[in-house]
Amino acid sequence: MSLKFYYIDNSYIDALHNIEPKVYPSTKAGRPYIGIVFKIHDIHYFAPMTSPKEKHSKLRRPVVYKVNSLSDSNDKLGVIQINNMIPVPLSKLTEVVFSDIRDVQYKKLLQKQYIVLKVNKKEIEDTAEELYLKAKAGHPLHRVCNDFRKLEEYYNSLFPLQES
Repeated sequence: MSLKFYYIDNSYIDALHNIEPKVYPSTKAGRPYIGIVFKIHDIHYFAPMTSPKEKHSKLRRPVVYKVNSLSDSNDKLGVIQINNMIPVPLSKLTEVVFSDIRDVQYKKLLQKQYIVLKVNKKEIEDTAEELYLKAKAGHPLHRVCNDFRKLEEYYNSLFPLQES
């Protein structure tokens, strides 16, 4: 699967929040959830993006992946919240189409982020898998992550024969 930005269905997010309280409900997110999708052990995972905040300065990989400009590492473009990734069926995703975004500044930001993400795709996927494996093995980092086991059980109960 190529790296793209996606919106995720709000009702699915809210259902996951009921299973795992660490998943932000759709109403708390403010604007629509937007993120990237990759595969870990035959399940698609959606990792939400957010704008950089002070709290992210203390967090390191593999908990988050900081998206900085390729030309200036001090230009903070965003953060991929790897610790907040969730299993997702492709049917609950809608690809972000840049030409549909009316907010010019937001569109430019997403386009800059997209370039960085394409260049660092493998590193992002490896970071996500590293955190996933550590969290599922009981590493102390599991405390700052969604409960991947619980979310996967719910996911598998709804989508037992999900497409790859």
